[in-house]
Amino acid sequence: MKKILKKSLLGFVLIIFFFNLLAISNAHSAVGAISKIIAKIGKVFSKTSKGVGSGIKGTDSGLDEITKRLMKNPEELKIIERVGIEKHTEHFDNLNSFSIRRLFKKHGVDNVDNLADLNDLVNKDISEIESNYAVFKYIVWAWRGRVFRNSEYFNKPTFDNRTLLTCETNESIFYFSIIMEDKIRRAFLTDNIALVENYKVLKPQELIVTKDIDTLKIIATKPQVNKSFPNHYFVFYQNQGFVHEKHIHGTENPNVVFLRAEQNLNQLNSKCYKVKKYELNLKKLDNIKNE
Repeated sequence: MKKILKKSLLGFVLIIFFFNLLAISNAHSAVGAISKIIAKIGKVFSKTSKGVGSGIKGTDSGLDEITKRLMKNPEELKIIERVGIEKHTEHFDNLNSFSIRRLFKKHGVDNVDNLADLNDLVNKDISEIESNYAVFKYIVWAWRGRVFRNSEYFNKPTFDNRTLLTCETNESIFYFSIIMEDKIRRAFLTDNIALVENYKVLKPQELIVTKDIDTLKIIATKPQVNKSFPNHYFVFYQNQGFVHEKHIHGTENPNVVFLRAEQNLNQLNSKCYKVKKYELNLKKLDNIKNE
């Protein structure tokens, strides 16, 4: 009788979660999630001879863990399912195991093999930005990641010197690699996954920092040839809030973006998460709306 009750409860949880997923997902991500959910249901209920908890470490505790995770965190499965757990884990492992030189190459910075030492890597690409005086004066070179260090979410228990972030908007998912080691401060766009049709994904690349204060941080793509300013700005807030601004003509002054970002402190729909190897850090704050 006890096994039957556990099966019924798990089935009930999966059904509710299934409809929650449909409510928050777009049509494309929902299809993939549905197939995976069906596969997982089959695996669980195929173990009838051993009980529903046989595939879980500890029947009761395992069931409780699954129930809480499915009911409370559908956004986690939406992100990881759309990206793929293999790619998600690969991004985490690369950031935490690659050398600085290899990370540069991974994100499209060329000719790093010919550089003599770490100091050369630190100064790499300054010359190419320096020629663009319009944006050069806005770049923060010695940034400290103050918004992350002062955030109740990002700095608990700590904000590591190498941290992977994933941020979701209505149009896409971003993975950012943040490096804050003793002699080097760098931000990279590691991946961009489309959630809607006709969205043009951004390639992996090194980013520049245009604002680094306690309440927010702004990073941006490097200006394209014959453009004065970046085409893309990314704003990170203490409360996990996130904004992606697209400016196809490359004429938006970084200070204008900053002034707009300050006004949006409590009116944010998109969010960022710290990435763990197989999951996201899903501690939530009350002062940000859900999408």
